[in-house]
Amino acid sequence: MDNDGDLDMYQVNQPADKKIMLINKIPLKDYKFFRDRIYRNDNGKFKNYHSFASSKLIDILPKDKMNAAVVYEISNFESIILINDKGILRSQSLPIEAQVCPIKDALVDDFNNVGFKDILIVGNHCGVELETVRYDAGYDLLLLGDGKHTYKPSEASNSRVHIPLDSRSITSININNEKEIILVTNNSGALILLQKNK
Repeated sequence: MDNDGDLDMYQVNQPADKKIMLINKIPLKDYKFFRDRIYRNDNGKFKNYHSFASSKLIDILPKDKMNAAVVYEISNFESIILINDKGILRSQSLPIEAQVCPIKDALVDDFNNVGFKDILIVGNHCGVELETVRYDAGYDLLLLGDGKHTYKPSEASNSRVHIPLDSRSITSININNEKEIILVTNNSGALILLQKNK
């Protein structure tokens, strides 16, 4: 991403929202168990749904099951880039404009032809559960790079790209070494073809 020859990366996450959010910066934990049925209420410990729903996980599962679980922990929901600094990956948040919707994919290229890598992101997520609001605030975003790991959002009118869909992936293909075509796939929508300016 910075033309220094090593591998840099980007990592995208679900934006923090009213359904999943970090409270007082306490990490969110996800427990994975290896058996389908790990709990039965045979002893009548929970008299109703409310007593079960308001319990902590440690109150529901036996201690040996908790100890056997694989625990994943997250303390940051931001989309970031990982800069390879002599073999050490250094995290840097993308601009706030890139945090308003889920990013499903990104294409890294020099879109404004000034010699620095830019990032074109697509996303949104409309296939949500009934009680969850759609994540559809995104309309794509072109982040212009300066070669020093700083990315500035391009105005939509300048990028000439507007994709307010439930996008899933973005890639580019070269046709006869003459045209570079950008392909964007969308959930429940048509394939979008864009031609990159030389």
